[in-house]
Amino acid sequence: MDDRKEFCDASCMVDTAIEIQMEALRRRLIKAVKVEGVVTYKEISEALNQNQTFVQQFVTKRSPKRLYDEQIDTIERILKEKEAEASSDSERSIDAEARLRTALIAFGVDHKLLPRLMAVIRSGFLKSGAEGRARKIPIGRFFPIAY
Repeated sequence: MDDRKEFCDASCMVDTAIEIQMEALRRRLIKAVKVEGVVTYKEISEALNQNQTFVQQFVTKRSPKRLYDEQIDTIERILKEKEAEASSDSERSIDAEARLRTALIAFGVDHKLLPRLMAVIRSGFLKSGAEGRARKIPIGRFFPIAY
């Protein structure tokens, strides 16, 4: 009887550790997809050679309960690559933002309005292709902007 109890305790501990690992992976996937937007469930599912909703079901419906180690490694690799790309993109956006700020100051924008104007620009202007145009603006010169 005691052997059964010891076996159950050991197997229950292993199951709990796996559940904790899977829950941490689910949280990381939610953060990467929903919060940071660096990857989609579909991209990861296709990288795992599964149907398009496989990872979404893993996260939302908890089915399957456990992934294979190879699948976990693939997901971790994809997330690291996408997060590295996103961090380099944000560094480029900061550089583009500095150039835009310099151009706005050269244009004569009141320094009190600059933070609000930069917030408007950050809300989508840099993501819509202005980053490349901002890199071409020579510092110290400004060009009229077509509205």
